[in-house]
Amino acid sequence: MKSAFVTIWKSLVFVYDDILTVILFNILWFFVSLGILTAPPAMAGLYYATNQIAHRESVDWKTLFYGFKKYFWASWRWSILNLLVIGVLISNIIFYRNLNQSWGFLVQSLFLGLSVIWLSIQMFMYPLLIEQEKPDVRTALRNCLILYSKKPWLTIFSLLFIIILIVISYYFTVAFVVLTVGFIAYFENYLTIYLIQEIKLSSPPPAGMADDQTSKPL
Repeated sequence: MKSAFVTIWKSLVFVYDDILTVILFNILWFFVSLGILTAPPAMAGLYYATNQIAHRESVDWKTLFYGFKKYFWASWRWSILNLLVIGVLISNIIFYRNLNQSWGFLVQSLFLGLSVIWLSIQMFMYPLLIEQEKPDVRTALRNCLILYSKKPWLTIFSLLFIIILIVISYYFTVAFVVLTVGFIAYFENYLTIYLIQEIKLSSPPPAGMADDQTSKPL
């Protein structure tokens, strides 16, 4: 719990220095993502741009469009897979909720638990794709599960923090357009980089992660 508060606080401190840049990227993301075809790569571009900020690299408005182009197809592969999994989870939750069987509640609870895990690993997906030398959805998804298994409570607490931000932004539309999504992308990048470095320092990296995830120091 303490590490979650520390991580959130450090991300707030670091992003404060680049708040105007994050606002710029958030606004660019909002307008670029208005098209259906451009929405997934626009999100990937936003994560790429905020990843560079988290690594303390120099950025400008073109950084987002570089990420847009580089992760165009990877973002669509992930989006399609994500929608399919969410659809399966939701349909099963509804089905077993309406099933008049004593064991239906247990199966529904299982799918609810899987939904929480799936939502939790969402935070790592784009950051891990970007940390790879060559973006691969399957490898990134595997490493998402590794990070979650290493720090489940930190992951869930961070997810709750993000949900709170989204709920607050629901009542302040301007915040959503100007800052919220950009800050969430930055926070998830910062959290992912922090976890990768912590795992590497505390123990040998899990199989495959050392080859696929190349996190630079903050």
